[in-house]
Amino acid sequence: MLDRPDPLMLDVAAADAPIGTPFGELERLAADHADLGVRIEWLRKEAPRFHLRLEAYRIAERPVSRAEYRRFLQAHDETAALVGEDDAGEHPARLSFEEAEAYAAWLGRETGRNFRLPTEFEWEYAAAGPHGWPFPWGRRWREGIANTRETGHNGTRPIGENPSNRSWCGAIDMAGNVEEWTSSLYQPYPGGTAVNDAFNAGGLAYRILRGGSFMQGRDCARAQRRHGAFEDSAVGLRLAETI
Repeated sequence: MLDRPDPLMLDVAAADAPIGTPFGELERLAADHADLGVRIEWLRKEAPRFHLRLEAYRIAERPVSRAEYRRFLQAHDETAALVGEDDAGEHPARLSFEEAEAYAAWLGRETGRNFRLPTEFEWEYAAAGPHGWPFPWGRRWREGIANTRETGHNGTRPIGENPSNRSWCGAIDMAGNVEEWTSSLYQPYPGGTAVNDAFNAGGLAYRILRGGSFMQGRDCARAQRRHGAFEDSAVGLRLAETI
């Protein structure tokens, strides 16, 4: 049998988690990111702030790497997809939603554990913590910690390259590098209104991405930012586990 990945999972205790952004903060956020062309209507998806009871769960310390995903492909005799990427094994894998779901299901079967995609609220709490910080490391953006468009790398970087990019619960790279799939379909927050844009054109539901990537500016790296996937989005997977 092929070696299977054995991801390090972090325990997150049950909590009344602060989710989202207060309405009164949206204008300031739009002004702070005006150089990126951020419009306030994009930010209304993350308002208002509310509290949500989360039961205890586990979140992966790291996103799934290319090396880990390669083992999944080898188990299914599908190695061609990663030919030429051996030198980037510790970079995050870039996956479609279907690939991410299939990987989590496979690893769950192989290990007998309850691996799955996190909900967007589990993801946000693991990144923002009990104080609802905008970034995994704290309240303010700090240049050079997360691999976003500002770094100029124009590609993924090795997972955990900057140890400062670690959240309160120990999860690394929750800002930048690749966005991460959640299992949640977009819907407005309690007390908010639905935002119609390119992601739900024609009334289609879409999965929420979190965390930002090397292709996007610092605003998308905020823990509260929520949106859908474009065709060329750089998206990966951070596993969750039901306890």
